[in-house]
Amino acid sequence: MPKQIIINSVSGNSPFDFYACDITNTYCYLIASSVIAPPVLILDIPPPLDVASVVNVKVIDSSGCTEFINYSCSPTPTMTVTPTVTPTYRDWETDRKSVV
Repeated sequence: MPKQIIINSVSGNSPFDFYACDITNTYCYLIASSVIAPPVLILDIPPPLDVASVVNVKVIDSSGCTEFINYSCSPTPTMTVTPTVTPTYRDWETDRKSVV
């Protein structure tokens, strides 16, 4: 399942274009175009930004005004198997007798 961001509100004039950008705003990817923003908008974060811990969303309105929204993405926890060491019993008395 792709990572998603939820946008609750934007300011400006509809329609809007939404871009997902890296933290430096060097790489930006168009994720939605000509959107008349509903009360809640859910957008998928495209690769390669889907593994980033921080994503900037650049919103450009119909007047050309730009707004940046910063999102911190927490990693999804995954289940891992942790090996359990089984304690072993050693009979020191028997070991000592076998050495003598």
